[in-house]
Amino acid sequence: MRAPCFISGALLLAALVSAEEFMGNVELHEAHPFLQRRSVVGDLKEVDVSENDLVKELSQFACKTLDDLDEDNVRRTVVDILDAKKQLVNGIMYHLELKIQDTSCLEDEDITYDDSCMSRTTGNPKICKIRMHRSFADKSPHNAKVVSSECKDEFEVVGAITEAKSNSDYIHAMASFAMADLNGMSNSIYWYKLAEILEAKTQIANGMNTYLTVELHSTNCLKNDKYKSDKVCGVDPETLSKMVCHLVVWEQPWKNKKQVKKSSCSTLESPKLARNTSIKSKRSILGAESPAYVNDRKIEEMKQFLSHQLTARTNSDFIKQVVAVLNSSTQVVSGKLTRATVRVADTNCLKSENRNPSECNLSSQGHQICSVTILEEPWVHKKELTQSECHAVPSMAEVLGVSTEDKDLLSFGEFINRERRLYKTDEEMAYRFRVFRANMLKAAYLNKTEQGTATYGATMFADMTKSEFKQYTGLVYNQKNQLARLPKMAEIRDIEIPSEFDWREAGVVTPVKNQGQCGSC
Repeated sequence: MRAPCFISGALLLAALVSAEEFMGNVELHEAHPFLQRRSVVGDLKEVDVSENDLVKELSQFACKTLDDLDEDNVRRTVVDILDAKKQLVNGIMYHLELKIQDTSCLEDEDITYDDSCMSRTTGNPKICKIRMHRSFADKSPHNAKVVSSECKDEFEVVGAITEAKSNSDYIHAMASFAMADLNGMSNSIYWYKLAEILEAKTQIANGMNTYLTVELHSTNCLKNDKYKSDKVCGVDPETLSKMVCHLVVWEQPWKNKKQVKKSSCSTLESPKLARNTSIKSKRSILGAESPAYVNDRKIEEMKQFLSHQLTARTNSDFIKQVVAVLNSSTQVVSGKLTRATVRVADTNCLKSENRNPSECNLSSQGHQICSVTILEEPWVHKKELTQSECHAVPSMAEVLGVSTEDKDLLSFGEFINRERRLYKTDEEMAYRFRVFRANMLKAAYLNKTEQGTATYGATMFADMTKSEFKQYTGLVYNQKNQLARLPKMAEIRDIEIPSEFDWREAGVVTPVKNQGQCGSC
């Protein structure tokens, strides 16, 4: 009786799919008996070159699926396919790692992937790990299903920092590459050479980050000399200057990209240099202007100094605060000259109150862009603001296109002050305001209609979309313990259980709190 049922089932299946596909599947199962069990999963394998076009179609389809699921109206595009593997699991499961970025196209526009707006990308790229399933019965890429997806900003996708051998060819190549950048930024008239690599570490980060600590020695070659190589330039003990530099060199070898992302150097005093009065006079030499790193700790000191100076110079009744340093450069001119462009805003503290600036919150008024110049002469403990020029910028209400009395604007301003939000552009502020307002409408609706005991309002997640918030949910594994393993599945004993059980009555349910490690909130 069972054999006819199997045959009729096979005939029914053959009627649903083509004979060629059906026979291909039968041959596959006969050649590999272990595949007959639907619960058996195959190993991950690299996708063959012949499937490149298929992978591209699957990637575009996955990107469109993500667009359909998100809450914004911005169309995304696949910038790069970083990895593609497949797995036999009751069909074929494709494991794709894609680099995806926003475009200037809108989701509700009728466009193709060849339209010009698709090539104009904006914002930070995201690295998305996507699993897509295709059945044997239907091989069209458009009938594939996105089973799971996880996206993170590109700069967040990094590996652990590991020790590297300082004498390896790769580390020496990275250090040599950084030397040209360091000599270009140095205000010295002499060329520096690499003396020793003190420490080296590497980290996978959409390429490779190389962290270096190096010692540099000045040579007897001037920067405008024709020959500047280590073989030609020597070290003069009378004028020797030493520096220790901390560097981060980033490389993408498959795209032939390489750059020094960060560098900071400190001078090691030389006894002979300290005794040489002719060398001391070098601080009077006019150096080339070089960019300063905005994230340097000294920038925070500069912000405090400028906030105090600009407050004293302005006609406003309120204390000023430097919100952000947009760019900065330094130059040696018988001292240190710092030029910067900063964004300034009024606080809610009056000058007459003599309050500590740390007690003041930013207001939506008095926003300005200021170009400033600071002269420092550390040997005489002198620091002064020699020049400042400020221009008013539109208020938050003007940028967002709402009234200054708008209830959502006032709530948004309170949220920004409380959470210390800083948006890089007016466009980003306008976008976050729209997200904030939509979330507050949802919160108001839940407060009105939900029959529970929760009260909804502006939390630290109030300017995030649903997909952004999801990055904060789920179990947070202990990254410090690399040997940690998930516990084994519990053994369920064969016992009688009550018809109902309420943990609240047992006193183990706590009030709602912010997301922690367990990921349940």
